[in-house]
Amino acid sequence: MLGLDTIRVMGRVECGRLRENGAGLVSTIDQLDLFHAEIKARLETILRLSEDIGSAMSRFVKADPDG
Repeated sequence: MLGLDTIRVMGRVECGRLRENGAGLVSTIDQLDLFHAEIKARLETILRLSEDIGSAMSRFVKADPDG
């Protein structure tokens, strides 16, 4: 995630530096922003689900009379 943030920031800086010639770069960075948001949401979902699974496994292990 940090790498994506760095690329986006550097791209925004470059757009500001290029001004008129950076129009194509702006659309690419906007696409990166969308992909970044989607990846972040998916990672947060994976994290939440893994925490749920971990909690369920802990309850299962505690409830197991042989464990």
